[in-house]
Amino acid sequence: MEETVRKWCPAEWLDQLAPKWRVADMLPGQEIEFVWHEPRGAAVLVVRADRSWSCPVVFDADTTHFWLPYDPGSLAGSISELVNGDGLCAPLPPGEHEIEGYVWSEPVRFRVEVAESGAARFVEVRS
Repeated sequence: MEETVRKWCPAEWLDQLAPKWRVADMLPGQEIEFVWHEPRGAAVLVVRADRSWSCPVVFDADTTHFWLPYDPGSLAGSISELVNGDGLCAPLPPGEHEIEGYVWSEPVRFRVEVAESGAARFVEVRS
């Protein structure tokens, strides 16, 4: 089985095409929210003219987002939303479409701490 890789990014990057955030700009004690995402696999989705669809892969129940790879305009919260154009995306035309599924976290707050050596690190802020 392929190892799942969790990737983190600042939450404010989610709606930006060219973020201007840099770790070097952070101050000790400053807090920032991050989100993580993990891939949940890929599949070929078949969409029929009557808007019904089939997918040979059953994605994990925690999968929160589906898209056509590298097409951010196709982002949807479920395969049905992706097919029907609910939410952020246009309806998919009939045919075969490669899709990917991901799980995205809710924001997680971190604080910048700097050691005496000058090394900075992010420490999770727990409520």
